[in-house]
This record gives sequence, C-alpha cells and structure tokens, in this order.
Amino acid sequence: MHTRQVGFGTQAGPIGLVFEHLANAENSAGSTLVGTARMRRGQQVPLAGESTHPADEYSYVLSGQVEIEIGGQVHLAGPGTFMLIPAGEGHVTRAVEDAEVLWWWVGRPQDFADLKAAYPAEAAQMAAGSLP
Repeated sequence: MHTRQVGFGTQAGPIGLVFEHLANAENSAGSTLVGTARMRRGQQVPLAGESTHPADEYSYVLSGQVEIEIGGQVHLAGPGTFMLIPAGEGHVTRAVEDAEVLWWWVGRPQDFADLKAAYPAEAAQMAAGSLP
C-alpha cells in the first residue's frame, strides 16, 4: 500500500506549472500515473498545439476554473467537475482563474514509455528529480 499527503508542490515545472506526481511506475506497477497541477490564470497546457496521450486522462478540478478545448469545443470546468479525455483526443487546458487540478492516467506500462518519449525534456527532468 502506498499513501501520501497531497501537497501541490511549490516549484514550477518546465512549462511554469506546479506539478506533483503522486503515483508513478515506481509505486503503481507502471499502470497508473497520478498527479496534481497548480495553474495560474492565463496558463495553458501545452504551451502550443494540442496535448495527446496514449491513455485516457481523468481530471478533477479542486479549485478555480479551467477550460478544456477538445474537438473544437470549449468546456468550462469549476470545483467538483470530473472530466474524461479519451486516449488519442487532442486537447488544450487553460486556466480561466488560478486553479488546482488532480489528474490521472490509467494505461499499460508501454503507454507511459510512449508518453515519456513524446515529452523528452520533461521526462529527463523527472528522472533527474528536478521536476516536482
């Protein structure tokens, strides 16, 4: 069993967001990646283009408000909103106001290897321990 407190980190990651990984290959048999994101008003992920993942992405807005653009449609999400972004769906997340979001991916271990390959700079920082 693995337990820990959710602290929402304090250091900004490579794109200015505060990320904290709660579950990863080391403590979840490689099948789940769970984390938190703290976004400041006006920030978006990714910085340009769309984000696409090999596994379904689930997000739950804890505070603030974000908008998710997916398939040309914009959806507003505030506290208590649960979102499911299907695997392979390009999307952009923007903070309408300061927000804290809990997110997770559930997939095959290969999905996460593919994800690391798609974001090599972030993967290198995570491996070096310099990405919260």
